[in-house]
Amino acid sequence: MRVSYKDIMKFEEKRPIELLFGTVIYNEGPTYQHQLVVQNVGRILDNYIYNNRGKCKMFNVGVNVFLCEDEYTLLCPDIVINCEESLVTELGINGAPDFVAEVTSPSTRGRDYKDKMYAYLRYGVREYWIIDLQKERVITYINGEPLMTYIYSFDDEIPVHIYGGKLKIKLIDCI
Repeated sequence: MRVSYKDIMKFEEKRPIELLFGTVIYNEGPTYQHQLVVQNVGRILDNYIYNNRGKCKMFNVGVNVFLCEDEYTLLCPDIVINCEESLVTELGINGAPDFVAEVTSPSTRGRDYKDKMYAYLRYGVREYWIIDLQKERVITYINGEPLMTYIYSFDDEIPVHIYGGKLKIKLIDCI
């Protein structure tokens, strides 16, 4: 049975819930390290936007992202940068943000690498990062023709491509 956004609004669930093509995803609470990485990477991104008087907005508190026109996909990425103000409503972002990062945990690893990656890139997210805490690496996907994929260690300076690589983040500094 496919579940819609309207259906999950009726749930009395305490855990965060996402929808991926009508399938409900129950998420566990993030670990300390997960929260630390999300907070620190988000701060670096937000400071860069602010210091450069950018028009984009960074979200790292579980903003709803409605990727497509249907009511069967609702994701809450760990970190989001959205540069198109018209996409933002009270309920979240209606459309593909410019940048999404997911921090893996044992329960989300498969979805982050497969289903979510497919959905984000299919619906137009320009840059997608998978921050893999267990393997201490970051996989970045740059949407376009051709799709570009890069693999970095936590010690590498990782360029943020939506900013032309002018901003670089070392994950080792975020843990």
